[in-house]
Amino acid sequence: MSSHRSFSLISERIFKMIIRDAVHGDLTFSSDEQKILDTPEVQRMRGIKQLGTSYFVYPSATHTRFEHSLGTVYCAKKILEALSNKTSLDPKLTTIIKISALLHDISHIPFGHTFEDERKLMKRHDKGDRFQLLTTNTKLGDALDKLNLRDEITSIVENKKHPNIPKWAKQIVSSTIDADLLDYLRRDNYFTGLSQNYDERVFHSFLIKDDELGINMVKRGINRQDTLTEIMNLLRLRYFLTERVYFHHTKVIAGSMISKALEYVLDKGIDDTEFLKHSDGSFMDMISEKSTQAKSLITAIKERELFKRSYVLSYQHCHEGIPERLIKQFSADINARNKAEKKIAELAGISPENVILYCSDLPSNKEAEVKVNSAEGWHPFSGINSQKTIEEIAILDTKFKHLWKLYILVKKPFIDQVAKASADYFQIPNELSLN
Repeated sequence: MSSHRSFSLISERIFKMIIRDAVHGDLTFSSDEQKILDTPEVQRMRGIKQLGTSYFVYPSATHTRFEHSLGTVYCAKKILEALSNKTSLDPKLTTIIKISALLHDISHIPFGHTFEDERKLMKRHDKGDRFQLLTTNTKLGDALDKLNLRDEITSIVENKKHPNIPKWAKQIVSSTIDADLLDYLRRDNYFTGLSQNYDERVFHSFLIKDDELGINMVKRGINRQDTLTEIMNLLRLRYFLTERVYFHHTKVIAGSMISKALEYVLDKGIDDTEFLKHSDGSFMDMISEKSTQAKSLITAIKERELFKRSYVLSYQHCHEGIPERLIKQFSADINARNKAEKKIAELAGISPENVILYCSDLPSNKEAEVKVNSAEGWHPFSGINSQKTIEEIAILDTKFKHLWKLYILVKKPFIDQVAKASADYFQIPNELSLN
């Protein structure tokens, strides 16, 4: 009996739950996976939107971290099934990987990407001790203990070393092209109503080499053009979503307003334990109760009375080195942002509560670093021996950089005076005046 057949029979024999998913169809879950699914800590993810404030742009983009986690398990199982065709897999390890995929976003707080990655108000969900909080004296912790897998799963979710967990096992859940990416590319496209997709066959190309997960591109000593093309398709698809969804200015504005509301209450005793109690909706209600300034912003968000852009800088319209300098100055420094907002408001003759500074990091094309097995050997995809592909990757790298923006956001009545004040403050022409 082949290893693939053994893997399939095991999956068929122990599955207990079938869930219909809008993106992948029927998803099957074992009794062990169901025990994890049915804990309050996992069910909390039903109240956390995957794309944060993107629903202001794409009204149907209200899918949740819970749905994405189910899809990530599905994609992890597809990768494991492909690997089982090529090598023998330890059943206990496959269980660990699947449950880790289910829990990979468990530590997310409401609007997590906005607070952690865009505004740097909080530590990233995969850093710190949130997973420990969610698994200490909780039903999720009890379920993991009954499976006797707590330490191994923790090592994958928190990306820590464990003697029983190989590098490739962690990479299925979190790396470059992984189960997480392969779900959210499809899911985010589907729920935003965009029409992009990738070929299912990519799952069959995964392999393990030198304890790492990668993609096999070679057959009979030559590179497969179809696999190369599909990897490039994944890179282009991620760029497409980044441009159309993740960096859309309306999504950014709404997220910046929620972040500013949080800033007003950060000194009022809110910690990770408090964050982990909340869904998106209850979180907004909670911070509204702690500050009149926060309440004003949250009310405006709920009524879609969003701030407007009054001043814009973009990568391609700045002199060399300026975006990097502004990122270093503002991206991770709340005090620097507040100081600039106060000065711009002073120059404009308005209250600082009417001004928000947004400065993104430089987005990157990190998926191009996925390991591939090519005719030239085992190396990152970005090092492929194909001039055309290298040029395509370079073009994507540039396009990602050009998504960088600095915005000064204001209430609508103050657009003109803040635009002038911002240009005076930065001593750089306002890009909006160029249009």
